[in-house]
Amino acid sequence: MSTDRDFDRVAMAWLAEGPEELSDRVLDTVVDRIHTTRQRRAMRVPWRFPTMTMPARVAVLIAVGALVIAGALAVAGGGGQSGPVPSTQPSSAAPSTAAVRLQPLDTTFDSPWHGYSVDYPAGWTVTPATGAWLQGSATPAWGDQRADEIKGSSLDSTHSSGDVRFVGTQQTYADGQSADAWMKAYCQQDASADCSNVPASWPTTKVAGYTAYLDLDGVPAAGGTIVPGGRIFDVVVPAPGHGYVFTLDGNVDRPMLDRFLQSVDLKYYDAVDTPPLTDRFASPTFGYSIGKLPEWTTTPSTKAWTNIKNDSAVMDSIDITGSQGVGVASQPLGTRTFDDFINAFEADQAKVGCGGGDPARWERIPIGNQTGALDLECNGAEAFVQAGDRVYLFEWHAAEDGSTPFSLAAFRQLLTSVELNPASAK
Repeated sequence: MSTDRDFDRVAMAWLAEGPEELSDRVLDTVVDRIHTTRQRRAMRVPWRFPTMTMPARVAVLIAVGALVIAGALAVAGGGGQSGPVPSTQPSSAAPSTAAVRLQPLDTTFDSPWHGYSVDYPAGWTVTPATGAWLQGSATPAWGDQRADEIKGSSLDSTHSSGDVRFVGTQQTYADGQSADAWMKAYCQQDASADCSNVPASWPTTKVAGYTAYLDLDGVPAAGGTIVPGGRIFDVVVPAPGHGYVFTLDGNVDRPMLDRFLQSVDLKYYDAVDTPPLTDRFASPTFGYSIGKLPEWTTTPSTKAWTNIKNDSAVMDSIDITGSQGVGVASQPLGTRTFDDFINAFEADQAKVGCGGGDPARWERIPIGNQTGALDLECNGAEAFVQAGDRVYLFEWHAAEDGSTPFSLAAFRQLLTSVELNPASAK
């Protein structure tokens, strides 16, 4: 039977027969791969070896040395082309072997709910969110209507089966909640995670100038991933008042993630935290209906709107928070054009120092199935749109104390729920 010393000698002789040195390029690449390949939070292991006998220690070193050399030679022979790391978890399908590539990010997606934009390759499939990720609710899963989803192929822009998925969502912080507290609460949704040192224990990067944290850094993706055996990155971005989460999964790598993140622009001031509008108000006078929450109260107008003044007495009132609301009215254009009307309205507002400037430069926004114009003024905004022979006015204003519990972004989203029916106006 060989002694420990004999085993050590044989092992060291075996190692000595291998390559004496590797090029700087190969070593740098191997170190980079080791550095950027992290494990899922639930798979944390101690970084030190447990107590072992000498033969066991040498056997482990031989195995590690063989893997490093084999990996280095594979990298050197691969021309620098990176691919997905095989999953270390049982999988029903073999890991993808397709090359990780990304077409030019030549198309921009603006999230209608979550206040951000991101670039993606033309031809990819976009499924925008249709609701808010509300406080107290779990993180949206893949396919959830509270998250935006962009899917495509890493092979080419016309590949029939997508193997890459980018998902984005955000949640408003609770009253008095700090960004660090929000991130820890996000981490704690995974019961198996060690969240005691979050976010300090998470690697960092940058998104739109903000420090972002990698909760998952290229680990094997769990069930539900877009391609079995793929990887997943989970990036958490604390922005003012809002926590963003961006996920990239499938046949992906870190350079691909970085390209997506570099294109992200955070517009947290446009994020909407209103629940889905499950109720509707149909105006008895002005020929429209609009989405609302059951607890919002409505007061129909008792007078016709016949001039350019937007007095509350001639508008339907939708009371949202008790001190803030939305007013709506419409009237026939008659012999005037839509441009004539909004120009006259702007001239009247300018007399009191609250005009929004040249109407030709007002932002164009969706109102129902039409395109309207948004006029930003002193303490509110007016949105105008034409349908048939009528002009419609939707007015938003800040609360009496100057706060905006129903944000301008929420007002924009509310306008997309409008149905215009000028034939039913009286």
